[in-house]
Amino acid sequence: MDYPKNNRKLYRKATLVLCGLLSIGMIVGLPVGSKTAVAVVPEAWEIAYTSTDPVILNGVSALNADTAWAVGHTGGDFKNNNEILRWDGISWNYDGAVPNPGINTNALQGVAAVSAPTYSAWAVGHYSNNEPLDAQTEILRRDQSGWTQVSSPNPGTGSNYLRGVAAHSADLAFAVGYYYDGQTGPYQTMILRWNGTQWQQNTTPNPGNQNFLQSVSIVSSNLAFAVGYYTIGSQYYTLVLKWDGISWSQEATPNPGTGTGYNILQGVVGVSNSYAWAVGYYGPPSQSRTLTLFWNGNTWAQVSSPNKNTNTNLLSSVAYATANDVFAVGRYNSPPNQTLIERWSDANWNIQSSPNVGTSSNYLRGVAAAPGFSSCGNKLVWAVGYYLGDFGVEYPMIQRYETACAYRPPPP
Repeated sequence: MDYPKNNRKLYRKATLVLCGLLSIGMIVGLPVGSKTAVAVVPEAWEIAYTSTDPVILNGVSALNADTAWAVGHTGGDFKNNNEILRWDGISWNYDGAVPNPGINTNALQGVAAVSAPTYSAWAVGHYSNNEPLDAQTEILRRDQSGWTQVSSPNPGTGSNYLRGVAAHSADLAFAVGYYYDGQTGPYQTMILRWNGTQWQQNTTPNPGNQNFLQSVSIVSSNLAFAVGYYTIGSQYYTLVLKWDGISWSQEATPNPGTGTGYNILQGVVGVSNSYAWAVGYYGPPSQSRTLTLFWNGNTWAQVSSPNKNTNTNLLSSVAYATANDVFAVGRYNSPPNQTLIERWSDANWNIQSSPNVGTSSNYLRGVAAAPGFSSCGNKLVWAVGYYLGDFGVEYPMIQRYETACAYRPPPP
């Protein structure tokens, strides 16, 4: 549960005072310019935003500590509209008018902030006039005038879905998902690449009868990862594709749930040529276990991760803040469903306490860490999703985790 608001206010006042003192070197025994750092003290996860608008949030990305976006769509059984919220350093608010090209459905699934000369973010999903028969890829771009739709390929004659996006620079971004021909499939992996001028489809492997990509992360122009799963018969297998600067190829990955049904990857974050995480779940649907895979530059291996109980436990997204602050979010079934946040620290995954809204189900779908440090040396992490209110209506939820200010010495 969230701690009392009064305590949060007192904590932040104390933090601001501490930051001010640290910045001018007034703490006893800490001279100005000292290279000794004060320890970073983690603050608890707290609810940063909710609303009475029926909205499902699916993804989040931060440009810096003062700019972030969360994307999703309205809930309910009728027309879905795209929704985008923006963090301006003070509060979360709707980010102006957003295109809704579909008559029946508009559903944003992922967002990626990027420092480009003329724009600052991409958002992806799909729209439809008669879903599920004619879903089309949807890519939006944020520039100084707001959000506009950008032309994107639709390789499938049936439906085309984008689930995630990552941006590296003004001339390199990837959007991933899946498509099918006709009315029934089979589903095929889809990766679209932005080359600075247009989005184009890349050739991708399809090892199974049905193939799905859910998330993508870019390390450099010569290294990126896309994750998801594929099926052969009734068995689900983890799927990782690696970009080497020229083409996509399948990586060998563990499948601990072989023989029990599911092995699903839903989130990925690549950090360097020898460091990446992928998260998801495995096992039978009613008793799924969290799944975390680590890439050391050569192979993917499963790393033990905790579960809240013996019911459903799953991870949906992962974000890297520091080598000692990697966060994975999802849900577990209590019942009802409750938020699940795990943190990689001191060579272990551990469950962190995370708040829930109301008395019904809560879901976390995306997580993002703001790049770099603030002026006083803290890290900011966002997690987004939704909770169920009366009559099963979905309402948006954004959670915030911030480490306390710490003295960061100037470079030598």
